[in-house]
Amino acid sequence: MRAYMGVDTTGTQKLMFVGVDTDGKDLIDANHLIYDNTQPCPKNCYPTSPLYNP
Repeated sequence: MRAYMGVDTTGTQKLMFVGVDTDGKDLIDANHLIYDNTQPCPKNCYPTSPLYNP
C-alpha cells in the first residue's frame, strides 16, 4: 500500500491509499479503483484522540 496526497476538483486536499502489486506498481485500473471516504478534521474529528490537536 502506498499513500499519495492529492487535490480533488473542488481544491480540497485528500490523502489517497493505493494498493501495489508485488513489483511495487500502483494498482489503478478498471479492476482496482481509489475510493474517497475521507472526512476532514477538525469538522469530523474524534476530539479525545491523542492525535487531535486543534
